[in-house]
Amino acid sequence: QAQFIGNYAEYAGAIYNHLSTLNIGNDLVMQGNKTTDGSAAAIANDNAGVVTVGDGAKFLQNESARSGGAIYQYIVSQLDNGESSFTIGKNALFEGNSAKANGGAAAVYNDNDIASIMNFSDGTVFAGNSAEGQGGAVYVAAGDNTVNFNGSVTFSNNTAGGKLNDI
Repeated sequence: QAQFIGNYAEYAGAIYNHLSTLNIGNDLVMQGNKTTDGSAAAIANDNAGVVTVGDGAKFLQNESARSGGAIYQYIVSQLDNGESSFTIGKNALFEGNSAKANGGAAAVYNDNDIASIMNFSDGTVFAGNSAEGQGGAVYVAAGDNTVNFNGSVTFSNNTAGGKLNDI
């Protein structure tokens, strides 16, 4: 069981995946991680990166100074390296995460027409996440972005701009 607790950085508080494949096993705990000026308090994935997180992951009380309180995926146009994907296994919990901009728990951005895909599996719960901008739980920016909610996914008490809002 991997645990990342209380880490901080300017960007990507705990893990930054760039042009690589990252596989994390079951029962991951990401708690209390922070960014001081950037996005993704727990895990950032960009530019043809592939991230897979196993079942039972917990993303708790992570704080992003920008977007993606817990996880963030981004493709930059000048790095035309192919599709980027982020997959979260079954029974994940995103609770109490926050973003100063968009996506209290998760955010997906894309500066070009290369596919950026984020997958959430059966049993995932988004509870009590907040964004000062848009997407209390999940923010999906315009562009070639896809977010898949596979199976039963629960949203509860997520807020954006101080109002109840999930996506």
